[in-house]
Amino acid sequence: MFWPLVKITLFIVIVGTFSAGLALLMNINGTVTFELFDLAIQTDLINLVLLLLILIPILWGMYFLVGLCIAIIRFIVGDETAFTRYLNKNKTRKGFQALADSMVALASGEPALAKSKINLAEKYLKQPELTGLLAAQTAERMGDTAKAQEVYKQLLQNQKTRFIGVAGILKHRLENNDTSTALKLAEKAHQLRPHHEETLNILFKLQAQSQDWIGAEKTLKAKFSRNQFDRKDYKHHRAVILFAQANLELSQDNSRLAKSKIFEANNLAPDLIPAAILAAQFKVEGNDKKAATRVLMNAWNLLQHPDIVSAYSEIEPNESLQERYKRFKKIINKTLTHSESRMAMAELAISRHDFVGARRELETLPDTDPTVRTYLILAAIERGIGAEEGKVQTLLAKALTAANGPQWVCNTCQYVHENWEPICSNCQDFDSIWWQRNDKANQKLVSSIKLLPMRNDDDNSKGDLEEQVKPDEIIRADEITEISDN
Repeated sequence: MFWPLVKITLFIVIVGTFSAGLALLMNINGTVTFELFDLAIQTDLINLVLLLLILIPILWGMYFLVGLCIAIIRFIVGDETAFTRYLNKNKTRKGFQALADSMVALASGEPALAKSKINLAEKYLKQPELTGLLAAQTAERMGDTAKAQEVYKQLLQNQKTRFIGVAGILKHRLENNDTSTALKLAEKAHQLRPHHEETLNILFKLQAQSQDWIGAEKTLKAKFSRNQFDRKDYKHHRAVILFAQANLELSQDNSRLAKSKIFEANNLAPDLIPAAILAAQFKVEGNDKKAATRVLMNAWNLLQHPDIVSAYSEIEPNESLQERYKRFKKIINKTLTHSESRMAMAELAISRHDFVGARRELETLPDTDPTVRTYLILAAIERGIGAEEGKVQTLLAKALTAANGPQWVCNTCQYVHENWEPICSNCQDFDSIWWQRNDKANQKLVSSIKLLPMRNDDDNSKGDLEEQVKPDEIIRADEITEISDN
């Protein structure tokens, strides 16, 4: 009600001002003289004003006719769209205004208004390369995925907008978990825009998930050339891909190619534990135990993992327990104070029936780093010494509530894996699983934390021992399960 009153008031003020001005001009006496060469023209001031008012539309008409003549001349000399462009100039202005309004409406969270404005822009401009993407985004915001897909398909017809169309359809295929189609679309998008960062990321992830490791390696190189990560990360990612390729070759009985890829992976990332262990096994098969020892020692010095100790023990399967003890002193030489070194030596002592020595090897570890595995080793020691069963059960119960210790944890989703994998089985992220401590991890794999089998099954190497002690038999998994159930 207020706004119409304001408009009426403004209209009356404007008319009144114009009338007052016109009356003032009529009351002014005098003439205006125009001289051009010998010609002199005299007129009243009011007549001059009226003449100027009449000349304005005449001049505008002349301007229009001159522009029209220029457009016709351009059309004649070969510019086929000059004539229609000139006639549609007003439509173009309205179209761009509608396009701008639709952008503002979409950004403001008004998809319905954006849709009406984009329809006007499409009507006036008839340029899908300008309006297509906005129309698709508006349809998506309104939940009309069918319309969005239709618009993206239309964009495929134009060379300028083909990449936008492919990228839009790719996004919808990913949302529908159609990874096979999405992979083909990502490859096409990469062909259209080889250096598009988001496309490279999507393509690499899809190739890794589909185990297209050759394609993933090419995409990884393209990502590195775009400086998406530093050289250290690139080398580790490539080592993971080579390891996956080697496993694929092994499944096809192509051990020769698998070996070359594993050795290259180990050179690129010595701390990639699965690759180091497999490389050491290949070296042992080739009767190069020194090289196998060197590979495992390098890996151990970078990352202390119990699987390395297990692989190290398998290099000399026929050695005596005393020889094994001396040999293990070499691998832990640079990591004497690390908890894994202390537990490895304690388990070796258990295998020699030296339970007092095993407790001594643990030193203060039960107090400074009480983990699940620490309590399991303590329980094995107490049972070996002959302690009361209640004390053993108490240690096993403590193991259930103790800290996890290092586990294979995904950096992205914190999911715990029993074994290392190139891709997280929970979030599908590549090279995200690391051996680490994480109190926020979503689970504790007690059943997978076993005492290392530091034993020798050769009867001729038993020495004076009557029986080889198997640490993973001293504490059975079913005992832990029984306590957990209770």
